[in-house]
Amino acid sequence: MAFMKHVGKHSDRKVCVLFRQVPGEDHMCLIIYPETIQVVWQDAIQKVVESDIGQQAEQLADALHRSYLPDGRPILETLHQERMIKKVRTADIIMTPNTASKIRLDELNKMLNEMKQGEDAIKRMAENDASRGMVAPEVKRAAEAKYKAEQVNIHSLRNNSKYYMLYQK
Repeated sequence: MAFMKHVGKHSDRKVCVLFRQVPGEDHMCLIIYPETIQVVWQDAIQKVVESDIGQQAEQLADALHRSYLPDGRPILETLHQERMIKKVRTADIIMTPNTASKIRLDELNKMLNEMKQGEDAIKRMAENDASRGMVAPEVKRAAEAKYKAEQVNIHSLRNNSKYYMLYQK
């Protein structure tokens, strides 16, 4: 039983999820219905979905963008031009990576986004641990240079104001 990313159902229809989330509309996704597409195209798309490139891609659209139909046209561009791509709510998509697993796409997106934020937090903690709670040298040097420049400006203003006051008398 193979694990297959990017495959799911919308109602009772099979779908391939091109983008798990639409930028600015996280509750929406972009899909295609493979059974509504020409058989030759279906085969080309299925090959991409099952390929290592397709399975390793975060978004199926990335893999389809680099792949071609038998007539030489880019798959993703052609699906767009032929108006085969549909925008639907993520809560309406059930991802079916294998026959035993099912998860709603909105729940999957939430988990994946949390994991991604966790990776960012882990990276920040590692950077913090590397500096052992101290300020990074480049940050310290920049702050010192800024402070010294401010002190020079304050000193020159004071000197100039003394001369200004002398000429006022």
